Formats: sequence, C-alpha cells, structure tokens
Amino acid sequence: MNFFGKIKEIIFKHKIISVIVILCLLGGGYWWHRSSTNTSGVTRYVLAAVTKGTIISSVSGTGQVSASDQVDIAPEVSGKIVYINIPKDTEVKAGTLMAQIDSRDAQKAVQGAENDLTNAQLSSQDINGTAKDALDTSYSNGLDALTTAFNDLTSMRANLDSMFLESSYRGGDSDINYYLDFVRFYDNNPSDLTFWTTDAKQKYKNIQTQLDALEETTWPLSKNSQPSQIENAISGSYDSTETFLDLIRQTSNLVQMYQKIIVSKSLTTPITAATTTTQDTQLSDSLSLLIKDAAALSSAKSDIATKEESFSKVGVDTQSQNLSIQQYENALADAKDNLAKYYIYAPIDGIISASDSTVKAGDTVSSGAVLGSIVTKQEIIETSFNEVDIVKIKLGQKVTITFDALPDLTTTGSVIDVDTVGTVSQGVVSYGAKIALDIIDSQIKPGMSGSANVITDTRQNVLTVPNSAVKSKNNSSYVLVLSQKQDLTSPAASQGFISEVAPTQKTVQIGVADNTNTEITSGLSEGDQVVARTISSVKSATSTTSSTSRTTRQATQTLIGGPGGPP
Repeated sequence: MNFFGKIKEIIFKHKIISVIVILCLLGGGYWWHRSSTNTSGVTRYVLAAVTKGTIISSVSGTGQVSASDQVDIAPEVSGKIVYINIPKDTEVKAGTLMAQIDSRDAQKAVQGAENDLTNAQLSSQDINGTAKDALDTSYSNGLDALTTAFNDLTSMRANLDSMFLESSYRGGDSDINYYLDFVRFYDNNPSDLTFWTTDAKQKYKNIQTQLDALEETTWPLSKNSQPSQIENAISGSYDSTETFLDLIRQTSNLVQMYQKIIVSKSLTTPITAATTTTQDTQLSDSLSLLIKDAAALSSAKSDIATKEESFSKVGVDTQSQNLSIQQYENALADAKDNLAKYYIYAPIDGIISASDSTVKAGDTVSSGAVLGSIVTKQEIIETSFNEVDIVKIKLGQKVTITFDALPDLTTTGSVIDVDTVGTVSQGVVSYGAKIALDIIDSQIKPGMSGSANVITDTRQNVLTVPNSAVKSKNNSSYVLVLSQKQDLTSPAASQGFISEVAPTQKTVQIGVADNTNTEITSGLSEGDQVVARTISSVKSATSTTSSTSRTTRQATQTLIGGPGGPP
C-alpha cells in the first residue's frame, strides 16, 4: 500500500476527527480570505484639483417684455381732418407729420395777432420815414414771395403734367383719371370723392390756365411798379396757389386710397406699383412746396396791409402803444401755440403699433381722439427680485435673458432702473427692476415672459474649487485634504481613493461663488487637491460564505461517504 493509501485508511478509521480537522482548516482559510479582501465600511474620497478659472456670480428674476415708451397720436383740438397718414407697423421718426386738422381759422388768428403786434410796434417808432421804409420792404418781400412761388410751380409742373395729362400705361386717359375711376368703382363711400365733380384732367387744366394768365401779368412787375399792381398780383397768386394746393392735397389722398385698395384686394393694375409710388412722392413734394409758398404769399399779403395801415397812422402817441406791445406779443405767442396744435407730429422715434383705419381725410375728429399709437423700438423686461438679491443689483450691470416662448433665443441687456421701495404680497417683499434689451428682434413681442440673470460680479483668473468641497463651521470655511496627492487622471479617480489616514481640515478664505465653483482667496494654491465628495462602500460576502459552505459540505460528504455513509 502506498503512502496516499495509508493516509486514506487512517482518515476512514478516524472519520469524526478527520472531519473536525478539515472543517477547522476550511474555516481558517475562509476567515483569512475574508479578512484580507473585505472592504466593507471603507470610505473613498473623490478629489478635485484647485484650478484657476472665471467665476460669474448672478441673481435671477422673472418678468415680462414691454416697450420702453408708448405714446398716443391724438389731436389737441377738434376739427376736420385734411391730411392723415398713420400706417400701422410703419417705422417713423420724431417730427414726422402724421395728421393735419383744418387750420384756416387758427392761421387767421395768427395773422391777426401779428398785425396787432406790428401795428403797435410801428406806432411806437419814430416818424422819420420808418413806416414808409417798412412798407417798401413789404412790397419787396411780396415780390420775392411771388418769384419763389412761380419758380416752384415751374419746377413741379413737368412731373404733374405727366400724371395729370398723360398715361404711363398707354391707356386712353391720364393716370390721375384712371385712379379716380378706379376708386369710384371700389370705394363704397361717396363722400370720399365729393371734391371730384369733374374729371381730374380737366380740373388740372383749368387751374393751369388760370396760373398761366396770372404769370403773364406778374413777370413784368418790379420794385418800381405801382403798389396796387403788386398787391393785386400777390392776392391773385395767393388765391390761385390755395386752389392748386387743394387740388394737389386731394390728389395725394386719392392716390393713397388707390394704393390701399390695391393692397387690400391684392389687385394687379396696368399702372405699375413703382410708378404709383413715384407719383405719390412727387405729389407729397409738391404739397410741401405749395404749403410753403401759400404761407409766404399770405404773410406778404397780410404784411403789406399791416404796413399800409401803420403808415397811415404814423404820428400817434407811441408811449401808449408801447404799453400794449407786451400784450400783443403774448397774444401772438398764444395764437402760434394754438396753430401748432392743428399739426400732429410723431413725438418720438418708433413703430406705429395701432392705427384707427376708420378715420379718413374729411372726417371731423374731437380733441383727444386717439388716431394711433407709437411704441419705441427699444424693448425692456420688467422683472422682480427678492430682498436678498436686490441689494446686489446695480444700474448698468449686464444681463442674460431667455424667453419661455423662444427656447432657442438668448439675448443680453443691462439694468436701467431699480426700485427703491419694495412691494409686499402675502408677506413676501419683492423689488422691481427694468432691463433694456441690447438687440431689436421681431420675434420678441411685448407681453412675453422671460427670465433674467443679472451678472452681479465676475472674477477672472482666480483659484476655484467645486462648491461641494467647501464646508463651514463656526462662521469659518474649510476644506478636507489628504496627506498624499493622487493621480486624478487615472480611471479610478471617479470612484474615489482609499486613504489609511483620515483627511484633515484646512481653513480657507472664500470669495464669490456661482452655481458650480467657489473662489478661494487664501489657504490653498493652484494644483492642491481637496475632497469634493466621499463614497462609503459596503461589499457583500454572501457569495463567499455560500461557496465555502458548499465546499465544506462536499468535503464532509466525501469523508463520510455521502448521506448514506462510506461506500
């Protein structure tokens, strides 16, 4: 019998003792294995390096978009509209004429006030030829106004002749008559065309014939002409210019009505849109010239009458007149202020956001009636902040803005206003702030909701650590550091490192913080490592215990021959 056979025989003769010995050996081996490999209860430390970077500190608020300014276009006086042009969604500049109310009575009031003031001033002057010189100057100024008016008429007639007397589309009638027939066909309001009792072409010819006759008698005039001839020429020219002005004004309104019908009904006409636009511009230019010339002729006519009257009154008591000059000056200023109210100008640059399309030239409007509204292109977002955040917000701070309705759009702005007094709602205090947007984007509409992040502080090239690494105790801040540096580029870095020595606390001074990092002003250096978070691991030994139990049972069953005993 060999050696292993003898061992086997001894084991089978002393089964119980052998089982006990084997169990002890297996149990001891398991205990040694478990003690050497078990990591249950071991803490792992995830580290982060102290690095230099930028920290942007901000506070957030929500609010709604609105225009920075909005004004209504409304007359200060009542009367008949003679001109209106307030097209919705059109950009306008401050000072643009939007509408005009019939101002003839107001103009007469100004002329009357000017006459009264002039009379008072002339009456207080010395009689040494002053009144005569003033009258001569009035005649000279009147001739200048005549010359300017006829020069303007000559320059504009080439363009006006082509649209009133000719056809740009090779039709059988003039362009203006085409517009008139077109509007008569589509416009259901007969009162819009009461001016046009005859066709436009004939009306234009009649006025031109009148102007031509007047021009023949006017050109020979000079400063040496008889005063009555100058007065008659000025008066006739003023009347004809007023008549011509009325025609051009009504024609301009007619062309604009035609353009609106074309657009509203999506029609195509033989006259091109470019031609109509050019003609509309020419009419507008002519209208401006005629208004200026009519005013100059009217002023010259009135001035001559005033100077003639003053000349006849030379020698009256100037002292008493001087007492009333101030009153006349005040009356004239009041009359001019009242006249200005008949001309409605855009008060600001902006976009026409609303327009009353029912109001047309010829309608009568009341004082204060809103004809339209203008909003500035500059938009703001009005936000609210809590009492903790509002103390950090200052005028001029930059802001990033997002919109609920425009998830793909982020814009910038700046703080332009901060409330000094808060409002209380359900026990919560909030403060308002206004933020001006840096861009003008048609996607951004008034009333949209948005979120604003106000940048309250920016620190560049400063030491930073993750927010989770900074702890506080007893009003001081500290971080945890290990005794040895680790390789943070290794794959195991994200799972944390095991340290036989517990980390130590290191006091630090902190600065600003954002949503991710905190500034370290002292206590650490670039490249230092701090504990960002800890991981506590518990490893189960169930599989090892089960395996060992199976091994022990198998060994025991082998020794005792299985459940039924030895073989």
